[in-house]
Amino acid sequence: MKKIIVSIIILLIGVVCLMGGKLAPSEVLPSGQLSEPFFFLLPIGSLLVLIGLIALIVSLILTAKSKKRG
Repeated sequence: MKKIIVSIIILLIGVVCLMGGKLAPSEVLPSGQLSEPFFFLLPIGSLLVLIGLIALIVSLILTAKSKKRG
C-alpha cells in the first residue's frame, strides 16, 4: 500500500510541475526570442509523470500477485 501512495505522490508532483510550466507567463522578446522562465518544469514534470505511472503500474501488479498468492 505504501508503494502505491508513493507512486501517486510522484505522479501528482509531476502533474503540478506540468501545470506550473504551462501557467507561467511566456513572452516574445523584441529580438524574437521566446522567454519562458519556468521551462525546466516541463521536462521534469513529464519525467515525474512517466516514473509515477510506471511505479503505479508495477506496484499494482505486485499487489495483485501477492493477494492472489495469499
